[in-house]
Amino acid sequence: MIPIIVVTGFLGAGKTTLLHEMLKDESFHRSAIIVNEVGDIGFDRDALRTTSTPEPTLLSGGCVCCAMRQDLVYTLRDLVLRRRKGLVPAIDQIIVETTGIADPSNMLAQIAADPWARSTFAPVRVLTVVDALNDDTTWANNIEARNQLAFADAVHLSKLDLIDDRKHAALIKSLGLRAPWAERLRANDFAGLKAALLQQTGMAKSSPPQPRRCCDGHEGHAISTAKVAIECRIAWGDFSSAIDRTAAQHKPDLLRCKGVVRVSDVSQPLLIQSVRHRFARPVPFEGYDDIGYLAVIARGDKAAQIAESLRENLAAALMNNAQVMTDAST
Repeated sequence: MIPIIVVTGFLGAGKTTLLHEMLKDESFHRSAIIVNEVGDIGFDRDALRTTSTPEPTLLSGGCVCCAMRQDLVYTLRDLVLRRRKGLVPAIDQIIVETTGIADPSNMLAQIAADPWARSTFAPVRVLTVVDALNDDTTWANNIEARNQLAFADAVHLSKLDLIDDRKHAALIKSLGLRAPWAERLRANDFAGLKAALLQQTGMAKSSPPQPRRCCDGHEGHAISTAKVAIECRIAWGDFSSAIDRTAAQHKPDLLRCKGVVRVSDVSQPLLIQSVRHRFARPVPFEGYDDIGYLAVIARGDKAAQIAESLRENLAAALMNNAQVMTDAST
C-alpha cells in the first residue's frame, strides 16, 4: 500500500519551505507531490518542482478539503494509473500540501470514505507545521490552526531561529498540553521524520497520551482528549462492535481515535485510527510493548464522555460474548 503524508499548517507557517528541504533529502526522493492551493496561480507548484520527483499535480480553484471533495481522490487515482503505465517515475510515498486555512479532517474523511483509496493507500499521516514565532496569536485567533494540530501525527516547529530558549521551552510545554499524541520532530532530521511518519506510524511505542483539555477560553472550539486502557486481549468482533457503536453515538463530537489494541486472534498488536466516525483498516504495530489503549480526541469537553461510552460498550460486548459462549456450552 502506498503511504500518504499530509503536510498542513496555518498560513505562513513554512509548509512549502519544509517541503522544499524534504525533497532535497535522499529520504524523500521518489515522492509524488500534490499541491493544493486557493485560486488558479500555481506558485507553490513552481517552487516545489524538482528533477527528483514526478511533476506536482496542482489542485487549482479552491480548497480540496472543503470546496472540491472529489478532486483529491480523482487526482490520487490518476497519479496511480500514470505510475502503473510508466508515465511517472517510481513512487515511494505521496505528499499532499494543504492550504493554510484547510481543515485536514475533511481530506482524511474523503480518503477514508472511498473504497478504492482505502485499499490502495496506507492510513494517512498528518505532519503539522507550527510557526514558533507566531504560534500564540495564530492559535488564539484561528480555529483552522487548532484543527490542524488536533489531527497531527507529528509536529515540525518552524522559525526556531527567531525565538529565544525560554519561548522555545514554553512552546514545547504548550504543545505537550495541546497535542500530547503528536510526535515533535527535530529540525532537519528528515530520516527521523520519515521514520516517524511511515515506519513507526507517527505514534510513540510506549506510554500512551494522558487525558487533557486544551485551548480553554474558546468555547465551541476547545479540544479535549481522554484515554481508554484496554489491558486484556479482546476478540476483534467484540472490539469492532464496541467502537462502531461508540462512533455512532458521538458522531458530532468525535474528531479522532488513535491507539493500539491486542486482539485475541492476531499475534501482533494492531494500530487503530479513525477520522471522525470512520475507522481505517487496522495494521500490525511491531515493537509496541505497553498495554492496549485508545486515545479519544473530541470537540469541547466531550472526550471523557466518549471514553466512558467506549468503556461501557466494550464491557457490554465482552459480556454478550461471554453469555453466548456459556449458552453454547450448556
